[in-house]
Amino acid sequence: MKNSKLLITVLTLTVMASPILVMAQAANPGQTFLNTLQNITKLAMNVLIGVGVLFLVLAGFYFVFARGDESKLGTARSMLLWSVIGIAVGVLAPVFIDLATSFVGKWW
Repeated sequence: MKNSKLLITVLTLTVMASPILVMAQAANPGQTFLNTLQNITKLAMNVLIGVGVLFLVLAGFYFVFARGDESKLGTARSMLLWSVIGIAVGVLAPVFIDLATSFVGKWW
């Protein structure tokens, strides 16, 4: 039963992510490695921000339904913290990639 729920979840996420994966394909066959890396970064940024916002909303529900229970409030705070960290990583990912490509681009 547990494996079937996991399988259904994975298949659902795969179907939901398929339009994003199609957009990640290279339109230009002469595309360089650095351009491909930037495209993958854009994809990862979009996915991280989307998942982060989803977990922000979920953390809000946890806060509402905690009703003063300290263990549930701790879970909600932890979820809120990690979702904000995930969004920050998603937003800062292009900056890190730009730094890396400018550093590597000098030798390549």
